[in-house]
Amino acid sequence: MNLDIIYKDECLLVVNKPAGIPVHATHDPLRANLQGVLAKQLASELQHKPVLHHRLDRDTSGLVLFGIDPAFNKAFTDMFRDRLVKKTYLAVVDGSWSSEWTSVETYIDKVAGGRYKNFHSKKAAPKKAKEAVTKFKVLDSNADKSFLEVSPQTGRTHQIRLHCQDKGHSILGDLIYHPSKQKWRCPMALHAWKLEFVHPLTGETLALEAPVPEFWQNHYLQGLSPSV
Repeated sequence: MNLDIIYKDECLLVVNKPAGIPVHATHDPLRANLQGVLAKQLASELQHKPVLHHRLDRDTSGLVLFGIDPAFNKAFTDMFRDRLVKKTYLAVVDGSWSSEWTSVETYIDKVAGGRYKNFHSKKAAPKKAKEAVTKFKVLDSNADKSFLEVSPQTGRTHQIRLHCQDKGHSILGDLIYHPSKQKWRCPMALHAWKLEFVHPLTGETLALEAPVPEFWQNHYLQGLSPSV
């Protein structure tokens, strides 16, 4: 596997992750993971093992940032912790998403089977549940599906997937939260499209973008006229 490196300098690199590969090692030592593949691909160029500073679900594609100089690890950790990195996703969901649904807010907690669940009030949620907020913008839609720009304001596990499910418009290809998961082929129609942050070395704003997977053009975006 030859990874698509979107950006690289002396302290960081950003990869356009393909769907279907976990970002880090799993319980299966033989299973390929993004961090390991990247380390092998750039073994002759890197002095240090690339450090993962945020995560994408296995079936989500798009931008993932790695630190490659330990001197900047704390800066990246602080940036993501303090929500100073602006993340923008693209998603295709079942049905016609209402343009009035510009924000979804729930509380999210882990439940049995490795799944997560929405709760609609702090009072109804388990004590460990965390507030989750996602902004949505409709880029195009028809009766069958909608193409959305998605901006998570918090970083909860499966947040975007759960918020789409909460509105009754699950992400196409989502094998966990789609009620008719056999209806659509993988990969899941969720893509980490943009990352924007202040570069810790130069102080300049870095805005990076990854094009949607080719599969989308021939499947998920058929019948739509996306404006991105």
